[in-house]
Order: sequence, then structure tokens, then C-alpha cells
Amino acid sequence: MDKNTIIAIVLSVVVISAGLAIQSIFFPPAPPVEAATQGELIEEIEQAPSYALSSQAYNSGLPGSFQQTGEAQSSTPFHFETDVFSIEFNPKGAAVSSLKLKKHDDKGSPVEMVFSNGTGQDAFMLYGGNDTTNPIDALFNYEIKGDRVELFQTFGVVGSDGKLTDEEFT
Repeated sequence: MDKNTIIAIVLSVVVISAGLAIQSIFFPPAPPVEAATQGELIEEIEQAPSYALSSQAYNSGLPGSFQQTGEAQSSTPFHFETDVFSIEFNPKGAAVSSLKLKKHDDKGSPVEMVFSNGTGQDAFMLYGGNDTTNPIDALFNYEIKGDRVELFQTFGVVGSDGKLTDEEFT
């Protein structure tokens, strides 16, 4: 190494060391927080379960929830293809169980864009309200119209008496 490189390395080390020293003097680390002793008891408050999210959940039977009222054509998954992709829909939950890109290969076969995590739940499932724990697994009907697929189903709302109301939603 030449002389200028060695001087640059030494100066860099001096600048970094001085910066760390100044930082520790003017901005010392916060003192450690004392952990709670074993003698201290934490009081837990018992709360009634909240039905705020469940009231909109699918098929919970609670007032305000919704249930499938329409008939379903089939529960068999079906394929839809374009020149760009091949997609497999699952009528149960109106979900996507496979999406392959035809023009992109991965070891000789089309790239799969939907990966199964082994839970049995497909991608892009629907959920009611803010309840993300209970997917809508109703059987949906479908129609293929040209270059698009329409999935639809009729649902009813559970009234305060626990019975379905006359209102229907598609």
C-alpha cells in the first residue's frame, strides 16, 4: 500500500473512534429498567367475551351475522385460462387455489403464484367485517363471461331472535 492509503485508513479510524467517544459522553445509554420482583402481583381483570367482531362473522349464529341462503351449483374446483395465466378457483369460499403464469417457467413448468401452507385455506378468501379468524366458506356459484369470472351467492342476516331475517344480500 502506498503512503496516502495508510494515512486515509488511520484518519478514518481516528474519526470513527472520536465520534463514538463523543457520543458516549454527550448521549449516555439509558440506565437499565429494574425488573419486577416475584413478590409483586399483577391483578388480572376478568372481562366478558366481546362479540363486536363475532356479530358480523359468517355462520356464527349470533345476531347480526350472516348465513348462506342460496343454493350452490357445484363444489368442484374449476379452471379458467387466458394466454397469460391459468387459474383454479374453488367455489368453497370463492377462493383461488392455483394461479400459474404461462409465459414464465420455473424448472420447465409454469410459475405457481399461490402457495399452500397446509391449512386447507386457499388464497384470497373472503371474511365478514373485521373477523379475520373465520373465513366465509360458503359454496359460491360462478359464471364465466368472456374474459372474466363472476362468483356470487345469496346471504341472509340473523336477527335478534336468532332466525334469518327476510333481507337477502348477494
